[in-house]
Formats: sequence, structure tokens, C-alpha cells
Amino acid sequence: MRFIKCVGGEMSAVYETGDKGYITHKGFEVTEETPDEVLFSIGLRRLEIELPEDPKALPTRGPFYRPAEDGTATVTEYHEYMIQDLESLREMKVDLHHTTKHQFMQGGLSYKGHQFDLRIRNICHITMILSLVNNDALPEDFTWYSTDGKLVPMSKKDCMTFIKLVLDKVKEVELKSMQILTKLAAIDNKDELSNFDVKVGSHYDL
Repeated sequence: MRFIKCVGGEMSAVYETGDKGYITHKGFEVTEETPDEVLFSIGLRRLEIELPEDPKALPTRGPFYRPAEDGTATVTEYHEYMIQDLESLREMKVDLHHTTKHQFMQGGLSYKGHQFDLRIRNICHITMILSLVNNDALPEDFTWYSTDGKLVPMSKKDCMTFIKLVLDKVKEVELKSMQILTKLAAIDNKDELSNFDVKVGSHYDL
């Protein structure tokens, strides 16, 4: 059984009775049998959840709370939902894939005991290292920043090894990304598309 705190008509914390069958609130042991007048006096309401007819519908707004029409100490939590057609769902899945790929690349590359962010902006910066190396302009005390903001010393040899690792990682991730997007484009069943996992970490073993 769930209860929700209600103060001045505003809903906040949710409590569950769980295996005990009760919660303790303001000195009361509250169960599903607790009278309405007690619940009103201590600022609690029974909480019911309204689910959409389509279990795959996506919530777009909410939660909202609807008081019981009979005046009892019960509120119903509900959302506004969007029922998606196949192509809208596909677009959402593509966007989710790009978002998770971005997050995956933020985790980046491990080198010399440090993590390096490989999102697009940082890859652009890393390519400048190659320009320094090729023009024999790399400072002797050259350092590069890790994801935790530490400056990591790198020799010319370190830089070349680092850049090769970056290129290999980006190539592998992008190839697998294209495989995922190709599979997404070929799915013509809504249920299959809904269940298709586009999260980068689910497909990449890097």
C-alpha cells in the first residue's frame, strides 16, 4: 500500500507499507485500514496509480494528482502520454542512441592510468597534438588534461601512441553505431522497435 504526503494540496513524499504492512507517521501506525479522518489530520492520502492503456506509451507530462470524487483520503497519480506511431518511435530511438553514444564517449579512453574524454570537442583538440608533433613543435614539458582535470605529461612517443588509440577507439565506436542505426532503420514492427536496446554500452564491449 502506498501513501503520499499532502500539505496544502501539494503532494510530495511517497511512503510504502512494504512487508510490515504499515508506516509510522506523526506517531501513528498507518495501514490500509486507517480511517480517512486520521489520514486527513496527519497530512496523508492513499495513493493509487493510473496506468495507460498502451503499456509502451511514453509519459510526456506529470505526475499529476487527482483527488477522489467521493471525498475519501485517496488521490490518483496519472501522467499525460504520447501514443507513438512507428516512425515517431524510430526517431526517438535514434535520438536516444546518439545521446548514449555521446555519454559513452565521455567515458572515453584509458591511457597511462588516466581517463580521457573523447567527445567531439575534445577529439578536435586532440588532433592539434598531431599538428604539433608533425611540425616538431611539441614542447618538452607537454601535458594533456584528463577527465578529472589532471595534467598528464606526454612525450612525443606518448602522443603518437595516444592519438593512435583515440583513432582506433573512435573508428570502432562509429562502425558499431552505424550497425545499430542500420538495424533500427530495418525494423518494421512497433513492438520489436520498442524493445530494441540502442544504448551504446549494451552493444559495445570496448
